[in-house]
Amino acid sequence: MPGNTELPLAQAAAPPGEDRAPDAGNQWWRNLAFVLVLVLLARFSLYFLTLVGMVIFFSDQRRNRYTRLGGTILMAWWLLTWSWSAAPPIIAAGLLVAAAVAFVAAVRSEQHRRWAATRNAALAVVAGLLAVLNFVPWGLREPVVDRGEALQIALANRRGTVVPTDAQIVPTRERFTQRPVYAVLLFERNGDKLTADREPCFRRLDTHIVDGITGAADPSSAAQWITLDPLLDPTADEVAEARERDGFCLRVPRGISTQVVPVAPSP
Repeated sequence: MPGNTELPLAQAAAPPGEDRAPDAGNQWWRNLAFVLVLVLLARFSLYFLTLVGMVIFFSDQRRNRYTRLGGTILMAWWLLTWSWSAAPPIIAAGLLVAAAVAFVAAVRSEQHRRWAATRNAALAVVAGLLAVLNFVPWGLREPVVDRGEALQIALANRRGTVVPTDAQIVPTRERFTQRPVYAVLLFERNGDKLTADREPCFRRLDTHIVDGITGAADPSSAAQWITLDPLLDPTADEVAEARERDGFCLRVPRGISTQVVPVAPSP
């Protein structure tokens, strides 16, 4: 009697674009919630963990291959957004468009699975809208306020405990919206002291965000937390103070002496 030539259900031919791998058991680390936690940690500069999450997601053979591709590209955009301040809009938009195309391909290959097709369609729409947001309404606009004006706006809004002697003016953009802003860091020197790296010793730091379009200073902290670099998250009532164990010198990067400009004393 000839043997049974039927393939087991788990090994049956899958529709185009759909992976069918045997159940590997309770692999909790492949759970989507766990992967998303790893990916979201890029917001706190834990980029390596985000890369780990991307690898886990892309290598999960249980998912549709186009869904894995689109999701991984979307995660790469998220990683780029937080690891590269003021990333060019064209690069961010390119990644988002590629992710949207992959999700559309996933919809076509999973038409027989209504929920999966709907989910991929929604992700394609989200990626497309985020791509547009890189250009409209702020992505192609240059700042109206110049660096000198941004400094004066920050000085007018300085907190009372800081007497600025130097300033660093960093043109950047809000993440996601690409709105041009300035990060203005107001430093107060601690006399003529130097750090161990022979950089100026600063006792206090007061950080301000100046809108490059309207000139408004320090938008809401919630908006800053979502769209700006984690190191540029000042609060309305807090100024960085050097600690005694550091010799009352703030920790500053090497070469900062070439990046700061002197601030004229207040009259």
